[in-house]
Amino acid sequence: MSATPKEKAKVIMAKIMKANVKSAKLRTKQVFDHSAFAEQMYKAQALPKMGANVSARTHAMKFGVVVDQRKVCAKSVVLNDKGIMRPEIAVLQIMKSLWKFDKSLMNVGYVRYYVNGTPEASNVNDDNAYKVVLYRK
Repeated sequence: MSATPKEKAKVIMAKIMKANVKSAKLRTKQVFDHSAFAEQMYKAQALPKMGANVSARTHAMKFGVVVDQRKVCAKSVVLNDKGIMRPEIAVLQIMKSLWKFDKSLMNVGYVRYYVNGTPEASNVNDDNAYKVVLYRK
């Protein structure tokens, strides 16, 4: 019987907390508690694998796990100096920190809910503009 995404998230967070104890002694940067996001990544990891002739966006929209960037990051993304909002970059940074503790999560990819460059993708009043879809590569 395999562990649930929630149980797997608890395991990775235990590893992170152990590393944070070491970091505290060394007075170096610690990793934030991303247990809610880790659980979503493990859910995505359990989804069907992407086929060879399918685009990542098509696969993600059909089988992916939708994550609201504002709920998993400490700060909500804002428009940059070009008027563009990029929530997937903030999510990628969290993914990279979790990959250090569980390499199996590297088979989880992401696409933005809206296509970059479209007007709705940078509409700060649209809740879907902050969403990123996780999928199994």
